[in-house]
Amino acid sequence: KQILKLEDNLDIHHKLADLYTKQRLIADAVSEYSQIAAIFEKKGRHNEVLELLRKMIDIDPDNIGIKLRLADLYHKLSFEKDALAEYGSIFGMLVAQGKLEKAEKVFLGLYNSNPKEPVVLKGLSSLYAKKNDSAKFLKLAIPLFHIYRETDDTAAAKEISAEILKYKPDEQDCIEFLEKSASKEPEPLAAPPQST
Repeated sequence: KQILKLEDNLDIHHKLADLYTKQRLIADAVSEYSQIAAIFEKKGRHNEVLELLRKMIDIDPDNIGIKLRLADLYHKLSFEKDALAEYGSIFGMLVAQGKLEKAEKVFLGLYNSNPKEPVVLKGLSSLYAKKNDSAKFLKLAIPLFHIYRETDDTAAAKEISAEILKYKPDEQDCIEFLEKSASKEPEPLAAPPQST
């Protein structure tokens, strides 16, 4: 720390962060890595920033702020699958903590940029079901049902159809889909006769 007061050196920040990590001083280690990441961000060194953020998550896996920075960077670099996985993890953590408003905010941003992403539609519709907001639930669940149907994800389409019908019992597409699905299911095999 004394050396850093004399000279702001990246190697010293790295060594200090490693020492803090070894001593399990999580907040201090994350703080040092954050300083390094900020320097790399200013220089446009995104790969190094990604590496540091991943390291910070390894040290502090429940830190939503770091996970959000990583998700945002993935999104900025067009690593959409990685970004979506990270946002999904954040959404799940926030819902588990009962922070529904924050979870909603995370996925609404994604919904506005990609309104046909099934993971986002499913997350938001389940959140609105928890909040008993039937109008918002139906606004997202019905398009999700159509996506599942178009991609032949029958099990997911059946599940969301049943949910939709709880809120809107006259949703004709869901009724017809469930009726067709039921007629296509094979008859259960009869048990073989038991010998006496």
